[in-house]
Amino acid sequence: DDDDDDDDFESKLVREKMKEDCILVEYNDHEECVYRSVWAQSDPWTFASLSTDGRFLINHIPSQVKFSILL
Repeated sequence: DDDDDDDDFESKLVREKMKEDCILVEYNDHEECVYRSVWAQSDPWTFASLSTDGRFLINHIPSQVKFSILL
């Protein structure tokens, strides 16, 4: 399957990036600076952020990144 090959390739890229300090995922949903962020107590792969313009967002770590960390 081409989809499986793409997933394997992307997983390998994520694992390679994790070997060094780098940005794994970038979120650009805020228009202003982020004032505060917190991890969810009930789900370690979910976090919330609040920007100085009052925008409140809930984000999830992508499954691909999550599994490349765990496996």
